[in-house]
Amino acid sequence: MKYLKTEPLLYFNEVAGKKLQWYCGDDSENYNNHNKSSWKYFNTHDKLFYEFNSLGYRTKELDKLDNDYILVFGCSYTEGVGLFENELWCNILGKDLNIDVVNLAKAGTGPDIININTQLFVKNKFVKPRAVVIQWPETSRKSFGYIEREGLFKKTIRLEDRNIQWSNVLDEPADSYEMLDSQWYFKRWALEDGQMTLENSLHINSVNNLWNALGIPVFHWTFQGDFATSYDKDMFAKINLKNEDRARDNSHDGPLIHQEVVDKIRDNVRCMI
Repeated sequence: MKYLKTEPLLYFNEVAGKKLQWYCGDDSENYNNHNKSSWKYFNTHDKLFYEFNSLGYRTKELDKLDNDYILVFGCSYTEGVGLFENELWCNILGKDLNIDVVNLAKAGTGPDIININTQLFVKNKFVKPRAVVIQWPETSRKSFGYIEREGLFKKTIRLEDRNIQWSNVLDEPADSYEMLDSQWYFKRWALEDGQMTLENSLHINSVNNLWNALGIPVFHWTFQGDFATSYDKDMFAKINLKNEDRARDNSHDGPLIHQEVVDKIRDNVRCMI
């Protein structure tokens, strides 16, 4: 992803404006290994697609906003890896409440990206939503920024995620800034969580305070164990799941769980709009 002076939000150049058959772990190999008639996603290779707007988000173009929508942030769960768009919790919620949904969630990203995009969204004066609903991802996720030069004078900022569940450390040159950041991430950030807690507290409070200052209600929620912090714990709802269900990639949660989330948060969001 990139932070560009010319774009109103973080720009996901690898998928911007594209319609993809496979995406982010939902790949043809995994699909072919499970494609049996008893599987609920049987023969969906030509039915389930990922369509991204011109900025790289799985939602409508942002110049088409009106005054009646809810704005959603999150990670791959909310972006909907392995799911049809109508199976996503946010779209189910929008249908139940008869309101449009703008989904700015991105796979693999953490709390810092939600904060950055919130600041950019407000700075660039998009049409204000009726309410904001945020699925906070794992506290361990963090992005690092690097200068990327294009020609003699032009430069942009490239952001890369770090996640304790996966890493590109082995692919990074030993003397690169990327390797130095990865080493710091695993030897400091992921081991002693003081800095992690401090920064994530800043993220959720910055986001919450900004929307409140604009008079826009915001509902924060997370899966039990994801946004895990003893600080600010009263600000978000923790969702405990009863269902066991998987998306087409057999890694992310399936539609039954998305429906379960909606059943748990619907009344709270209804009161906000």
